[in-house]
Amino acid sequence: MPGRGVHFAVSDPELQQLLAARGDDAVMEQIQELEERWDKAWLIETDGAWWAIHLALTSKPAPPGLGRVVLGGRPLYKSDDYHVVLVPAQDVLDTADALVRLDQASFRRLYDHIDRKAYGRPLSAEDFGYTWESFVPLQKFWKQAADARRAVVFTVDG
Repeated sequence: MPGRGVHFAVSDPELQQLLAARGDDAVMEQIQELEERWDKAWLIETDGAWWAIHLALTSKPAPPGLGRVVLGGRPLYKSDDYHVVLVPAQDVLDTADALVRLDQASFRRLYDHIDRKAYGRPLSAEDFGYTWESFVPLQKFWKQAADARRAVVFTVDG
């Protein structure tokens, strides 16, 4: 699945504005404002690795809670070329705790269980390296969001 993934840890006022948005156009206006601010202290880009990360964290042997990391939250917007998903702050802590337990070997086992047909490209050492390089900062991001009691919004285009 193509597209560039970005996670945002949103403040309470940002979350309230997003939740108050009625209709797809209003939600996308709030997302555009969030993207325009591009507060690097509270976002992480996973580029195209988000898809492998999602498939690994939702594979059969994955521990509970990891399915929320990418697309497993509350859908706020979905079209053919853009998705917005929200994980409320109360779920961010559990998700962050599950994420920090994954070391490279355990993540590799999850990666090796990716449904190859769904992924659409070969699993390889090079692809794993690219995915792992995006995963490690994502672990830290979720921990930071949990420590700050922030909700997480995932967006992907394409």
